[in-house]
Amino acid sequence: MPTPATATKRETTKPYPKEVMINIDPGVKTISVSPDPFYVSIERGEEVVWAIKPDNYCFTVHFAGGPNGSPFEGTTFGHNHSHSGLPRRDAQLHPHLYKYTVTVPGIGALDPNGGVTP
Repeated sequence: MPTPATATKRETTKPYPKEVMINIDPGVKTISVSPDPFYVSIERGEEVVWAIKPDNYCFTVHFAGGPNGSPFEGTTFGHNHSHSGLPRRDAQLHPHLYKYTVTVPGIGALDPNGGVTP
């Protein structure tokens, strides 16, 4: 366990945001996500920040539970809690991909992927 004098960059700096954009086409009720898959780096202290266009829609992002279900401590994110936080230190690394579900009420759902790099 690091002491205050030897704390790692991960523990002392603010996470670096990596945006994942949820795009809605309300005319044909479709969802797309960019990038798909997303990648966040443990060493660079990256976290996912989900956003949606148009921004008047609500969304939910859900990873399955359990150690292999989410690369993050949490499993559910959304328009009111869009930051993933840092990846777990024990997250499975690329080439493993984590499947998650994006749900937009009135539009539908999509199952994109995300991954973690060292």
